[in-house]
Amino acid sequence: MEGGVESSSDYFAKLQSSHHTRELVWCVLFCVASIATIAAIVYVSFFHEVSSGQGIASATSFALKSILIASAPVLFLKICLTKYNAERNLSIIYGHRNAVLSQYMSFEAAIGDDVESKNAFRLEIAKFIFSDPQTGYLNQSHDTSDINFNPIVKMVEGMGKS
Repeated sequence: MEGGVESSSDYFAKLQSSHHTRELVWCVLFCVASIATIAAIVYVSFFHEVSSGQGIASATSFALKSILIASAPVLFLKICLTKYNAERNLSIIYGHRNAVLSQYMSFEAAIGDDVESKNAFRLEIAKFIFSDPQTGYLNQSHDTSDINFNPIVKMVEGMGKS
């Protein structure tokens, strides 16, 4: 069992590191997209010339060109922010799971020889490992609880009650 806990902990550590690296990449891309968005807005505001014609057609053409110039970097900015939040969320979740597993053996040893207490403890550990905590980086359900229990945990709880 110790080997399984250690290998799972190492696996979660690798996943956390991988998502943290991708999180940093998306953070840099977000900064680049922010600069591009500011540059597009400055260009549209100060350097994009209004066509010489007057009337609604000229104003509409200018407005559409301005919107198209500014919308591409804004879209890229939104994609980068969404991806950053997703990678940050996964990095936190896998770090959480790694921390739980790295402390598992010492807590189980502290319980002693009480089989019922150890089984209850193992069930609680399973809840922590197979549930996704709400990190605030993704819009999850609007529950007031701190943990979003997924179907695996509910199934394990159902088996524990019967």
